[in-house]
Amino acid sequence: MKTRGVLIVLILSSLLFAQNDSVIISEIMFYPPSGNNEFIELYNLSNQNVNLQDFTIRYYTSLPDSITSAGYGTLLPPGCHAVIMEGDYVIENGIYKNIIPESALILKISNNAFGSNGMANTTSRPVSLYSKEGENINSYYYSADNAQTFSDEKMIFIADTSSSYWTNSLIQNGTPGFRNSVMLYNHNIKVFNLSCVPENPLAGDNIELNVNIKNTGTEDAGLFTVKIYNDFNFDSIPSLSEMIYSEIKSLLHSGDSVSVLYTINNLPAGQYNFIAEAEYPQDEFPSDNISCKNIRILQGTEPNSVIINEIMYAPQDGEPEWIEIYNNTPDNINLKNWGIGDAVSAYYITTDDLLLLSNSYIVLSKDSSVKSFYPFTYDFLEVYLPSLNNTGDAVVLFDSNFVTVDSLYYTPDWGGAGNKSIEKIEPSSSSLSSENWTTCVNMYRATPGFINSVTPKNNDISISSFRTYQEYGIVGEQVNFVLSVKNTGKNITGNFNISVYKDIDSDSIINSSEEIKIFTAGIIVPGDSLIFDFQFAEFNAGDNHFIARIFSNDEDTCNNIAFFSFKGVTVNFGRNDILINEIMHSPEDEPEWLEV
Repeated sequence: MKTRGVLIVLILSSLLFAQNDSVIISEIMFYPPSGNNEFIELYNLSNQNVNLQDFTIRYYTSLPDSITSAGYGTLLPPGCHAVIMEGDYVIENGIYKNIIPESALILKISNNAFGSNGMANTTSRPVSLYSKEGENINSYYYSADNAQTFSDEKMIFIADTSSSYWTNSLIQNGTPGFRNSVMLYNHNIKVFNLSCVPENPLAGDNIELNVNIKNTGTEDAGLFTVKIYNDFNFDSIPSLSEMIYSEIKSLLHSGDSVSVLYTINNLPAGQYNFIAEAEYPQDEFPSDNISCKNIRILQGTEPNSVIINEIMYAPQDGEPEWIEIYNNTPDNINLKNWGIGDAVSAYYITTDDLLLLSNSYIVLSKDSSVKSFYPFTYDFLEVYLPSLNNTGDAVVLFDSNFVTVDSLYYTPDWGGAGNKSIEKIEPSSSSLSSENWTTCVNMYRATPGFINSVTPKNNDISISSFRTYQEYGIVGEQVNFVLSVKNTGKNITGNFNISVYKDIDSDSIINSSEEIKIFTAGIIVPGDSLIFDFQFAEFNAGDNHFIARIFSNDEDTCNNIAFFSFKGVTVNFGRNDILINEIMHSPEDEPEWLEV
Protein backbone atom coordinates (compact mmCIF):
# COMPACT_ATOMS: atom_id res chain seq x y z
CA MET A 1 0.00 0.00 0.00
CA LYS A 2 2.83 2.36 0.81
CA THR A 3 4.30 1.88 -2.65
CA ARG A 4 0.98 2.70 -4.35
CA GLY A 5 0.77 5.91 -2.34
CA VAL A 6 4.13 7.08 -3.60
CA LEU A 7 3.08 6.26 -7.18
CA ILE A 8 -0.13 8.29 -6.81
CA VAL A 9 1.83 11.34 -5.59
CA LEU A 10 4.18 11.14 -8.61
CA ILE A 11 1.27 10.87 -11.03
CA LEU A 12 -0.50 13.87 -9.45
CA SER A 13 2.73 15.85 -9.59
CA SER A 14 3.09 15.23 -13.31
CA LEU A 15 -0.47 16.41 -13.85
CA LEU A 16 -0.10 19.56 -11.76
CA PHE A 17 3.25 20.74 -13.11
CA ALA A 18 4.44 20.99 -16.71
CA GLN A 19 7.79 19.90 -18.00
CA ASN A 20 10.52 22.47 -17.44
CA ASP A 21 11.16 23.08 -21.16
CA SER A 22 7.69 24.57 -21.60
CA VAL A 23 8.95 27.86 -20.07
CA ILE A 24 10.72 30.26 -22.44
CA ILE A 25 12.50 33.59 -22.22
CA SER A 26 10.13 36.01 -24.01
CA GLU A 27 11.60 39.49 -23.34
CA ILE A 28 14.83 41.06 -22.03
CA MET A 29 15.22 44.66 -20.87
CA PHE A 30 18.99 45.20 -20.81
CA TYR A 31 18.97 48.97 -21.53
CA PRO A 32 16.43 50.50 -19.11
CA PRO A 33 16.05 54.23 -18.39
CA SER A 34 18.42 54.01 -15.41
CA GLY A 35 18.89 52.36 -12.05
CA ASN A 36 17.74 48.89 -11.07
CA ASN A 37 15.19 48.50 -13.86
CA GLU A 38 16.54 45.58 -15.87
CA PHE A 39 14.17 42.64 -16.19
CA ILE A 40 13.78 39.26 -17.88
CA GLU A 41 10.34 38.02 -18.84
CA LEU A 42 9.34 34.34 -19.02
CA TYR A 43 6.26 32.73 -20.54
CA ASN A 44 4.62 29.38 -19.79
CA LEU A 45 3.72 27.73 -23.10
CA SER A 46 2.10 24.70 -21.45
CA ASN A 47 -1.38 24.11 -20.05
CA GLN A 48 -0.01 23.34 -16.59
CA ASN A 49 1.55 25.26 -13.72
CA VAL A 50 5.33 25.53 -13.48
CA ASN A 51 7.00 26.13 -10.12
CA LEU A 52 10.03 28.37 -10.67
CA GLN A 53 11.39 27.98 -7.17
CA ASP A 54 15.19 27.42 -7.31
CA PHE A 55 15.32 28.05 -11.08
CA THR A 56 18.27 30.22 -12.06
CA ILE A 57 19.13 32.87 -14.66
CA ARG A 58 22.64 32.96 -16.02
CA TYR A 59 23.92 36.08 -17.74
CA TYR A 60 26.94 35.61 -20.04
CA THR A 61 29.80 34.00 -18.08
CA SER A 62 28.62 35.08 -14.63
CA LEU A 63 27.48 32.69 -11.94
CA PRO A 64 23.76 31.87 -12.12
CA ASP A 65 21.31 34.10 -10.19
CA SER A 66 18.62 32.23 -8.23
CA ILE A 67 14.99 33.09 -8.90
CA THR A 68 13.09 33.85 -5.71
CA SER A 69 9.61 34.93 -4.68
CA ALA A 70 8.86 38.67 -4.60
CA GLY A 71 5.97 38.04 -2.26
CA TYR A 72 3.64 36.48 -4.79
CA GLY A 73 4.96 32.91 -4.80
CA THR A 74 6.84 31.15 -7.58
CA LEU A 75 4.02 29.27 -9.34
CA LEU A 76 3.63 30.32 -13.00
CA PRO A 77 0.17 29.41 -14.38
CA PRO A 78 -0.26 28.19 -17.97
CA GLY A 79 -0.34 30.87 -20.67
CA CYS A 80 0.97 33.49 -18.25
CA HIS A 81 4.02 35.77 -17.96
CA ALA A 82 6.55 36.03 -15.19
CA VAL A 83 8.69 39.15 -14.82
CA ILE A 84 12.02 38.68 -13.02
CA MET A 85 13.30 41.91 -11.47
CA GLU A 86 16.59 42.78 -9.85
CA GLY A 87 16.74 42.06 -6.14
CA ASP A 88 16.61 45.70 -5.03
CA TYR A 89 13.79 46.76 -7.35
CA VAL A 90 10.98 48.33 -5.31
CA ILE A 91 7.72 46.99 -6.70
CA GLU A 92 5.46 49.53 -5.01
CA ASN A 93 6.97 52.64 -6.62
CA GLY A 94 9.26 51.36 -9.40
CA ILE A 95 8.87 52.55 -13.00
CA TYR A 96 6.91 49.43 -13.95
CA LYS A 97 4.30 49.69 -11.16
CA ASN A 98 1.59 50.83 -13.60
CA ILE A 99 2.86 48.72 -16.50
CA ILE A 100 3.06 45.15 -15.20
CA PRO A 101 -0.51 43.77 -15.08
CA GLU A 102 -1.90 41.93 -12.05
CA SER A 103 -2.12 38.73 -14.09
CA ALA A 104 1.69 38.57 -14.34
CA LEU A 105 3.83 36.85 -11.73
CA ILE A 106 6.53 39.16 -10.35
CA LEU A 107 9.74 37.46 -9.24
CA LYS A 108 13.19 38.62 -8.19
CA ILE A 109 16.72 37.32 -8.33
CA SER A 110 18.63 36.64 -5.14
CA ASN A 111 21.04 39.56 -5.63
CA ASN A 112 20.83 43.12 -6.90
CA ALA A 113 22.10 42.69 -10.46
CA PHE A 114 21.92 40.20 -13.31
CA GLY A 115 25.42 38.80 -13.53
CA SER A 116 28.09 40.73 -11.69
CA ASN A 117 27.16 44.32 -12.54
CA GLY A 118 24.06 44.14 -14.68
CA MET A 119 23.56 43.44 -18.37
CA ALA A 120 25.63 45.17 -21.07
CA ASN A 121 23.75 47.56 -23.35
CA THR A 122 26.45 48.09 -25.99
CA THR A 123 27.62 44.49 -26.43
CA SER A 124 25.46 41.50 -27.34
CA ARG A 125 25.36 38.83 -24.63
CA PRO A 126 23.67 35.42 -23.97
CA VAL A 127 21.06 34.88 -21.26
CA SER A 128 19.97 31.38 -20.18
CA LEU A 129 17.24 29.88 -17.98
CA TYR A 130 18.15 26.81 -15.91
CA SER A 131 15.89 24.41 -14.00
CA LYS A 132 16.53 23.64 -10.33
CA GLU A 133 18.27 20.48 -11.54
CA GLY A 134 20.72 22.66 -13.52
CA GLU A 135 19.27 21.86 -16.96
CA ASN A 136 19.49 24.64 -19.60
CA ILE A 137 15.82 25.11 -20.49
CA ASN A 138 15.96 28.14 -22.79
CA SER A 139 18.54 30.66 -24.03
CA TYR A 140 18.70 33.81 -26.09
CA TYR A 141 21.72 35.79 -27.35
CA TYR A 142 20.38 39.35 -27.32
CA SER A 143 21.59 41.95 -29.82
CA ALA A 144 22.64 45.26 -28.27
CA ASP A 145 21.30 47.54 -31.01
CA ASN A 146 18.40 49.00 -29.03
CA ALA A 147 17.72 52.59 -28.15
CA GLN A 148 17.50 53.18 -24.43
CA THR A 149 14.19 52.07 -22.79
CA PHE A 150 13.44 49.60 -25.61
CA SER A 151 13.70 45.89 -24.85
CA ASP A 152 14.30 42.82 -27.02
CA GLU A 153 11.03 40.93 -27.62
CA LYS A 154 10.30 37.52 -29.09
CA MET A 155 7.89 37.64 -32.02
CA ILE A 156 6.76 33.99 -32.13
CA PHE A 157 6.80 32.13 -28.81
CA ILE A 158 6.68 28.61 -30.25
CA ALA A 159 9.67 29.30 -32.51
CA ASP A 160 13.22 28.30 -31.63
CA THR A 161 15.77 30.55 -29.92
CA SER A 162 17.18 31.96 -33.18
CA SER A 163 17.63 35.75 -33.24
CA SER A 164 15.50 35.87 -36.41
CA TYR A 165 12.45 35.46 -34.16
CA TRP A 166 13.44 38.42 -31.97
CA THR A 167 13.41 42.15 -32.54
CA ASN A 168 13.38 45.48 -30.69
CA SER A 169 10.23 46.41 -28.79
CA LEU A 170 7.96 49.00 -30.32
CA ILE A 171 7.05 50.42 -26.93
CA GLN A 172 9.19 52.37 -24.47
CA ASN A 173 9.91 50.41 -21.27
CA GLY A 174 8.91 47.23 -23.08
CA THR A 175 5.90 45.03 -22.39
CA PRO A 176 6.69 43.35 -19.05
CA GLY A 177 3.97 40.87 -18.13
CA PHE A 178 1.79 41.25 -21.21
CA ARG A 179 1.70 40.53 -24.92
CA ASN A 180 4.87 41.58 -26.75
CA SER A 181 4.47 44.61 -28.99
CA VAL A 182 6.13 42.80 -31.90
CA MET A 183 3.95 39.69 -31.84
CA LEU A 184 1.77 39.10 -34.85
CA TYR A 185 -2.02 39.05 -34.65
CA ASN A 186 -4.36 37.14 -36.92
CA HIS A 187 -6.41 40.27 -37.47
CA ASN A 188 -4.77 43.65 -37.12
CA ILE A 189 -5.22 46.77 -39.22
CA LYS A 190 -2.71 49.46 -38.28
CA VAL A 191 -2.76 53.17 -39.15
CA PHE A 192 0.93 53.58 -39.85
CA ASN A 193 1.00 57.26 -40.61
CA LEU A 194 -1.08 60.36 -41.12
CA SER A 195 0.83 62.94 -43.13
CA CYS A 196 0.14 66.34 -44.62
CA VAL A 197 1.21 67.92 -47.90
CA PRO A 198 2.59 70.55 -47.91
CA GLU A 199 4.49 69.91 -44.69
CA ASN A 200 4.44 73.59 -43.72
CA PRO A 201 1.15 74.92 -45.09
CA LEU A 202 0.32 78.58 -45.23
CA ALA A 203 -3.05 80.26 -44.82
CA GLY A 204 -5.20 79.68 -47.88
CA ASP A 205 -3.32 76.56 -48.98
CA ASN A 206 -5.08 73.37 -49.96
CA ILE A 207 -3.74 70.58 -47.79
CA GLU A 208 -3.80 66.88 -48.62
CA LEU A 209 -4.10 64.42 -45.75
CA ASN A 210 -2.60 61.03 -46.51
CA VAL A 211 -3.58 58.09 -44.30
CA ASN A 212 -1.30 55.08 -44.69
CA ILE A 213 -2.82 51.80 -43.47
CA LYS A 214 -1.23 48.36 -43.32
CA ASN A 215 -2.58 44.90 -42.60
CA THR A 216 -0.05 43.62 -40.05
CA GLY A 217 -2.18 40.57 -39.27
CA THR A 218 -1.56 37.08 -40.59
CA GLU A 219 -5.02 36.95 -42.18
CA ASP A 220 -6.53 39.02 -45.00
CA ALA A 221 -8.76 41.83 -43.77
CA GLY A 222 -12.30 42.13 -45.07
CA LEU A 223 -14.45 45.24 -44.86
CA PHE A 224 -13.03 48.09 -42.82
CA THR A 225 -13.68 51.83 -42.75
CA VAL A 226 -11.16 54.66 -42.76
CA LYS A 227 -12.35 57.84 -41.07
CA ILE A 228 -10.76 61.28 -40.80
CA TYR A 229 -11.66 63.77 -38.07
CA ASN A 230 -10.95 67.43 -37.45
CA ASP A 231 -10.31 67.28 -33.72
CA PHE A 232 -11.84 70.64 -32.78
CA ASN A 233 -11.44 70.17 -29.03
CA PHE A 234 -7.89 68.78 -29.29
CA ASP A 235 -8.62 65.80 -27.05
CA SER A 236 -7.20 63.32 -29.62
CA ILE A 237 -10.38 61.27 -29.29
CA PRO A 238 -12.43 60.76 -32.48
CA SER A 239 -16.02 61.98 -32.25
CA LEU A 240 -18.82 61.55 -34.76
CA SER A 241 -19.45 65.31 -34.76
CA GLU A 242 -15.81 65.88 -35.78
CA MET A 243 -15.77 63.40 -38.69
CA ILE A 244 -15.02 65.10 -42.01
CA TYR A 245 -14.44 62.07 -44.27
CA SER A 246 -15.18 58.36 -44.41
CA GLU A 247 -14.18 55.70 -46.93
CA ILE A 248 -14.97 51.96 -46.96
CA LYS A 249 -12.28 49.50 -48.04
CA SER A 250 -13.30 46.00 -49.12
CA LEU A 251 -10.11 43.89 -48.90
CA LEU A 252 -6.54 44.27 -47.72
CA HIS A 253 -4.25 41.27 -47.99
CA SER A 254 -1.91 40.35 -45.17
CA GLY A 255 1.23 42.50 -45.35
CA ASP A 256 -0.27 44.92 -47.90
CA SER A 257 -0.77 48.66 -47.45
CA VAL A 258 -3.28 51.16 -48.77
CA SER A 259 -3.46 54.95 -48.72
CA VAL A 260 -6.51 57.13 -48.32
CA LEU A 261 -6.25 60.75 -49.52
CA TYR A 262 -8.44 63.65 -48.52
CA THR A 263 -8.01 67.29 -49.56
CA ILE A 264 -9.12 70.25 -47.47
CA ASN A 265 -9.31 73.54 -49.35
CA ASN A 266 -8.36 77.04 -48.29
CA LEU A 267 -7.70 76.49 -44.60
CA PRO A 268 -7.23 79.68 -42.56
CA ALA A 269 -4.25 80.20 -40.30
CA GLY A 270 -4.38 78.40 -36.97
CA GLN A 271 -3.64 75.20 -35.08
CA TYR A 272 -5.32 71.96 -36.18
CA ASN A 273 -5.34 68.38 -34.96
CA PHE A 274 -6.51 65.74 -37.42
CA ILE A 275 -7.24 62.13 -36.50
CA ALA A 276 -7.21 59.10 -38.80
CA GLU A 277 -8.99 55.96 -37.64
CA ALA A 278 -9.31 52.50 -39.18
CA GLU A 279 -12.48 50.82 -37.94
CA TYR A 280 -12.20 47.02 -38.27
CA PRO A 281 -14.58 44.87 -36.15
CA GLN A 282 -12.27 41.78 -36.15
CA ASP A 283 -9.20 43.75 -35.02
CA GLU A 284 -7.38 42.05 -32.15
CA PHE A 285 -5.22 45.09 -31.34
CA PRO A 286 -7.34 48.22 -31.93
CA SER A 287 -4.97 50.52 -30.03
CA ASP A 288 -2.85 51.01 -33.18
CA ASN A 289 -5.89 51.90 -35.31
CA ILE A 290 -5.57 55.64 -34.67
CA SER A 291 -3.01 58.25 -35.66
CA CYS A 292 -3.04 62.00 -35.02
CA LYS A 293 -1.43 64.83 -36.95
CA ASN A 294 -1.00 68.27 -35.41
CA ILE A 295 -0.67 71.00 -38.03
CA ARG A 296 0.11 74.66 -37.62
CA ILE A 297 -1.05 76.72 -40.58
CA LEU A 298 0.91 79.94 -40.71
CA GLN A 299 -0.07 83.33 -41.98
CA GLY A 300 3.16 83.07 -43.92
CA THR A 301 4.84 84.74 -46.82
CA GLU A 302 4.29 83.43 -50.30
CA PRO A 303 7.40 81.81 -51.82
CA ASN A 304 9.33 84.23 -54.05
CA SER A 305 7.38 87.22 -52.77
CA VAL A 306 10.68 88.58 -51.50
CA ILE A 307 13.54 87.32 -53.61
CA ILE A 308 17.31 87.11 -53.45
CA ASN A 309 18.07 89.41 -56.37
CA GLU A 310 21.82 90.14 -56.43
CA ILE A 311 24.91 88.76 -54.67
CA MET A 312 28.38 90.19 -54.35
CA TYR A 313 30.33 87.16 -53.14
CA ALA A 314 33.79 88.09 -54.54
CA PRO A 315 34.14 91.86 -54.14
CA GLN A 316 37.21 93.98 -54.74
CA ASP A 317 39.72 94.58 -51.97
CA GLY A 318 38.17 96.39 -49.03
CA GLU A 319 34.58 96.03 -50.21
CA PRO A 320 32.40 93.90 -47.91
CA GLU A 321 30.24 91.10 -49.27
CA TRP A 322 26.57 91.91 -49.68
CA ILE A 323 23.21 90.51 -50.73
CA GLU A 324 20.33 92.43 -52.27
CA ILE A 325 16.73 91.34 -51.72
CA TYR A 326 13.70 92.64 -53.62
CA ASN A 327 10.00 92.86 -52.73
CA ASN A 328 8.41 91.32 -55.80
CA THR A 329 4.83 92.04 -54.70
CA PRO A 330 2.38 94.99 -54.75
CA ASP A 331 2.30 94.96 -50.92
CA ASN A 332 4.67 96.27 -48.26
CA ILE A 333 6.26 93.43 -46.26
CA ASN A 334 7.50 93.61 -42.68
CA LEU A 335 10.95 92.00 -42.34
CA LYS A 336 10.76 91.73 -38.54
CA ASN A 337 12.32 88.42 -37.39
CA TRP A 338 13.21 87.42 -40.95
CA GLY A 339 16.52 85.67 -41.44
CA ILE A 340 19.20 84.99 -44.02
CA GLY A 341 21.89 82.34 -44.07
CA ASP A 342 24.19 80.12 -46.06
CA ALA A 343 24.72 76.34 -46.09
CA VAL A 344 26.01 76.36 -42.50
CA SER A 345 24.44 79.16 -40.45
CA ALA A 346 21.62 81.68 -40.43
CA TYR A 347 21.05 85.04 -38.74
CA TYR A 348 18.20 87.46 -38.16
CA ILE A 349 17.95 90.32 -40.64
CA THR A 350 16.26 92.40 -37.96
CA THR A 351 14.20 91.89 -34.82
CA ASP A 352 12.54 95.29 -35.24
CA ASP A 353 9.70 96.36 -37.50
CA LEU A 354 11.11 97.13 -40.94
CA LEU A 355 8.87 97.61 -43.97
CA LEU A 356 10.26 96.64 -47.35
CA LEU A 357 8.09 98.66 -49.68
CA SER A 358 6.41 97.18 -52.72
CA ASN A 359 8.78 96.70 -55.67
CA SER A 360 11.68 97.98 -53.59
CA TYR A 361 15.20 96.79 -52.87
CA ILE A 362 17.33 96.61 -49.76
CA VAL A 363 21.02 95.74 -49.55
CA LEU A 364 22.23 93.58 -46.64
CA SER A 365 25.84 93.70 -45.51
CA LYS A 366 27.77 93.48 -42.26
CA ASP A 367 29.64 96.73 -43.00
CA SER A 368 28.12 100.06 -43.99
CA SER A 369 31.30 100.96 -45.88
CA VAL A 370 29.78 99.14 -48.84
CA LYS A 371 27.88 102.35 -49.61
CA SER A 372 31.13 104.15 -50.45
CA PHE A 373 31.90 101.79 -53.34
CA TYR A 374 29.05 102.96 -55.59
CA PRO A 375 28.19 106.48 -56.82
CA PHE A 376 24.49 106.28 -55.93
CA THR A 377 22.36 105.95 -52.84
CA TYR A 378 20.18 103.00 -51.93
CA ASP A 379 18.40 101.43 -48.97
CA PHE A 380 20.87 99.56 -46.79
CA LEU A 381 20.69 97.48 -43.61
CA GLU A 382 23.69 96.45 -41.57
CA VAL A 383 23.26 92.78 -40.61
CA TYR A 384 25.52 89.92 -39.69
CA LEU A 385 25.98 87.97 -42.90
CA PRO A 386 27.73 84.61 -43.02
CA SER A 387 30.83 84.62 -45.22
CA LEU A 388 30.01 83.72 -48.82
CA ASN A 389 32.41 81.20 -50.32
CA ASN A 390 33.97 82.08 -53.68
CA THR A 391 33.83 78.39 -54.63
CA GLY A 392 30.06 78.26 -54.20
CA ASP A 393 27.58 78.53 -51.35
CA ALA A 394 23.92 78.43 -50.42
CA VAL A 395 21.90 81.56 -49.72
CA VAL A 396 18.58 81.07 -47.93
CA LEU A 397 15.99 83.72 -47.08
CA PHE A 398 13.28 82.79 -44.57
CA ASP A 399 10.42 84.66 -42.95
CA SER A 400 9.48 85.10 -39.29
CA ASN A 401 7.89 81.63 -39.24
CA PHE A 402 11.17 80.07 -40.48
CA VAL A 403 9.47 79.26 -43.78
CA THR A 404 11.89 79.44 -46.71
CA VAL A 405 10.83 82.29 -48.98
CA ASP A 406 13.70 82.02 -51.48
CA SER A 407 16.92 80.04 -51.77
CA LEU A 408 19.70 79.11 -54.17
CA TYR A 409 23.14 77.51 -54.37
CA TYR A 410 25.50 79.47 -56.59
CA THR A 411 28.80 78.31 -58.08
CA PRO A 412 31.52 80.29 -59.93
CA ASP A 413 29.94 79.07 -63.19
CA TRP A 414 27.01 81.40 -62.45
CA GLY A 415 29.27 84.45 -62.87
CA GLY A 416 30.79 87.00 -60.53
CA ALA A 417 34.34 87.13 -61.92
CA GLY A 418 36.29 90.40 -61.95
CA ASN A 419 34.84 91.63 -58.63
CA LYS A 420 31.40 91.88 -60.20
CA SER A 421 28.10 90.80 -58.71
CA ILE A 422 25.86 88.04 -59.98
CA GLU A 423 22.39 89.25 -60.88
CA LYS A 424 19.06 87.51 -61.27
CA ILE A 425 17.76 87.88 -64.81
CA GLU A 426 13.99 87.37 -64.34
CA PRO A 427 12.80 88.30 -60.84
CA SER A 428 9.71 86.08 -61.00
CA SER A 429 11.56 82.99 -62.24
CA SER A 430 13.28 80.42 -60.03
CA SER A 431 16.36 81.45 -58.07
CA LEU A 432 17.54 77.83 -58.18
CA SER A 433 18.28 77.85 -61.91
CA SER A 434 21.79 78.83 -62.96
CA GLU A 435 20.32 79.98 -66.29
CA ASN A 436 18.48 82.74 -64.42
CA TRP A 437 21.72 84.28 -63.10
CA THR A 438 24.69 85.94 -64.75
CA THR A 439 27.44 88.50 -64.20
CA CYS A 440 26.47 92.14 -63.91
CA VAL A 441 27.20 94.10 -67.12
CA ASN A 442 26.85 97.51 -65.52
CA MET A 443 29.85 99.84 -65.65
CA TYR A 444 29.85 99.99 -61.82
CA ARG A 445 30.24 96.16 -61.52
CA ALA A 446 26.92 95.89 -59.65
CA THR A 447 23.51 97.52 -59.25
CA PRO A 448 22.80 97.60 -55.50
CA GLY A 449 19.37 99.09 -54.84
CA PHE A 450 18.37 99.20 -58.51
CA ILE A 451 16.92 97.00 -61.21
CA ASN A 452 19.54 94.49 -62.34
CA SER A 453 21.58 95.34 -65.41
CA VAL A 454 20.70 91.97 -66.98
CA THR A 455 16.97 92.08 -66.25
CA PRO A 456 14.85 92.83 -69.35
CA LYS A 457 13.07 96.16 -68.95
CA ASN A 458 10.01 97.57 -70.64
CA ASN A 459 11.71 100.93 -71.19
CA ASP A 460 15.49 100.93 -71.43
CA ILE A 461 17.74 103.02 -73.63
CA SER A 462 21.47 102.42 -73.20
CA ILE A 463 24.65 104.01 -74.51
CA SER A 464 26.33 101.12 -76.28
CA SER A 465 29.35 103.06 -77.59
CA PHE A 466 30.99 106.46 -77.03
CA ARG A 467 34.38 107.13 -78.67
CA THR A 468 36.39 109.06 -81.23
CA TYR A 469 37.57 107.81 -84.58
CA GLN A 470 41.16 108.88 -83.75
CA GLU A 471 43.37 107.55 -80.98
CA TYR A 472 44.39 111.12 -80.11
CA GLY A 473 43.45 114.63 -81.12
CA ILE A 474 45.69 117.32 -82.54
CA VAL A 475 45.16 120.59 -80.73
CA GLY A 476 43.52 123.10 -83.07
CA GLU A 477 41.93 120.45 -85.30
CA GLN A 478 38.54 118.75 -85.20
CA VAL A 479 38.08 115.41 -83.48
CA ASN A 480 35.30 113.18 -84.81
CA PHE A 481 33.08 111.60 -82.09
CA VAL A 482 30.63 108.76 -82.58
CA LEU A 483 27.87 107.99 -80.06
CA SER A 484 25.67 104.90 -80.35
CA VAL A 485 22.49 104.33 -78.33
CA LYS A 486 20.41 101.16 -78.34
CA ASN A 487 16.85 100.31 -77.32
CA THR A 488 17.45 97.33 -75.00
CA GLY A 489 13.90 97.50 -73.63
CA LYS A 490 10.73 95.73 -74.72
CA ASN A 491 8.79 98.84 -75.80
CA ILE A 492 9.14 101.25 -78.71
CA THR A 493 10.50 104.55 -77.45
CA GLY A 494 11.66 107.91 -78.74
CA ASN A 495 11.72 111.66 -78.24
CA PHE A 496 14.49 111.59 -75.67
CA ASN A 497 17.56 113.77 -75.38
CA ILE A 498 21.26 112.91 -75.31
CA SER A 499 23.74 115.44 -73.98
CA VAL A 500 27.52 115.42 -74.26
CA TYR A 501 29.72 117.21 -71.73
CA LYS A 502 33.39 118.12 -71.62
CA ASP A 503 34.34 117.23 -68.06
CA ILE A 504 36.61 120.20 -67.51
CA ASP A 505 37.26 119.58 -63.81
CA SER A 506 37.60 115.79 -64.30
CA ASP A 507 35.15 115.06 -61.47
CA SER A 508 32.95 112.65 -63.53
CA ILE A 509 29.93 114.72 -62.52
CA ILE A 510 27.56 116.28 -65.05
CA ASN A 511 27.46 120.06 -64.98
CA SER A 512 25.20 122.04 -67.29
CA SER A 513 27.94 124.59 -67.88
CA GLU A 514 30.08 121.83 -69.39
CA GLU A 515 27.50 120.78 -72.03
CA ILE A 516 28.92 120.86 -75.56
CA LYS A 517 26.31 118.99 -77.62
CA ILE A 518 22.69 117.92 -77.39
CA PHE A 519 20.77 115.48 -79.63
CA THR A 520 17.07 114.69 -79.78
CA ALA A 521 16.35 111.10 -80.75
CA GLY A 522 13.44 109.94 -82.84
CA ILE A 523 11.52 106.68 -82.64
CA ILE A 524 13.59 103.58 -81.97
CA VAL A 525 12.18 100.05 -81.89
CA PRO A 526 13.40 97.33 -79.49
CA GLY A 527 16.80 95.97 -80.51
CA ASP A 528 17.62 98.84 -82.87
CA SER A 529 20.32 101.48 -82.45
CA LEU A 530 20.81 105.14 -83.37
CA ILE A 531 24.25 106.56 -84.22
CA PHE A 532 25.16 110.22 -83.70
CA ASP A 533 28.34 111.83 -85.13
CA PHE A 534 29.72 115.21 -84.23
CA GLN A 535 33.00 117.12 -84.33
CA PHE A 536 34.69 119.02 -81.56
CA ALA A 537 37.87 121.10 -81.56
CA GLU A 538 37.93 122.92 -78.21
CA PHE A 539 40.21 120.61 -76.31
CA ASN A 540 43.64 120.94 -74.76
CA ALA A 541 46.94 119.12 -74.86
CA GLY A 542 46.93 116.25 -72.40
CA ASP A 543 43.99 114.27 -71.01
CA ASN A 544 40.50 115.37 -72.07
CA HIS A 545 37.44 113.82 -70.42
CA PHE A 546 33.91 113.63 -71.82
CA ILE A 547 30.56 112.39 -70.53
CA ALA A 548 27.52 111.32 -72.55
CA ARG A 549 24.13 111.15 -70.84
CA ILE A 550 20.67 110.01 -71.96
CA PHE A 551 17.66 111.79 -70.49
CA SER A 552 14.55 109.61 -70.77
CA ASN A 553 11.90 107.85 -68.73
CA ASP A 554 14.10 104.83 -68.22
CA GLU A 555 13.92 101.89 -65.81
CA ASP A 556 17.68 101.51 -65.72
CA THR A 557 19.58 104.79 -65.57
CA CYS A 558 22.92 103.11 -64.87
CA ASN A 559 23.42 102.45 -68.59
CA ASN A 560 22.33 105.97 -69.54
CA ILE A 561 25.78 107.40 -68.94
CA ALA A 562 29.16 106.79 -70.58
CA PHE A 563 32.63 108.20 -70.11
CA PHE A 564 35.40 108.67 -72.65
CA SER A 565 38.89 110.18 -72.54
CA PHE A 566 41.55 110.89 -75.14
CA LYS A 567 44.85 112.73 -75.27
CA GLY A 568 45.30 116.03 -77.08
CA VAL A 569 48.69 116.55 -78.68
CA THR A 570 50.43 119.63 -80.07
CA VAL A 571 52.12 119.34 -83.48
CA ASN A 572 54.82 121.96 -84.22
CA PHE A 573 54.88 121.42 -87.94
CA GLY A 574 52.27 121.40 -90.64
CA ARG A 575 50.80 118.55 -92.52
CA ASN A 576 52.96 117.12 -95.38
CA ASP A 577 56.10 118.68 -93.91
CA ILE A 578 57.33 115.15 -93.27
CA LEU A 579 56.39 112.52 -95.85
CA ILE A 580 56.69 108.77 -96.25
CA ASN A 581 58.98 108.60 -99.25
CA GLU A 582 59.93 104.95 -99.80
CA ILE A 583 58.92 101.51 -98.43
CA MET A 584 60.76 98.15 -98.63
CA HIS A 585 57.96 95.73 -97.82
CA SER A 586 59.29 92.52 -99.49
CA PRO A 587 63.07 92.32 -99.08
CA GLU A 588 65.09 89.17 -99.90
CA ASP A 589 68.19 89.30 -97.73
CA GLU A 590 67.58 92.45 -95.72
CA PRO A 591 65.05 93.64 -93.12
CA GLU A 592 61.98 95.62 -94.04
CA TRP A 593 62.43 99.43 -93.90
CA LEU A 594 60.69 102.76 -94.30
CA GLU A 595 62.12 106.07 -95.59
CA VAL A 596 60.72 109.45 -94.55
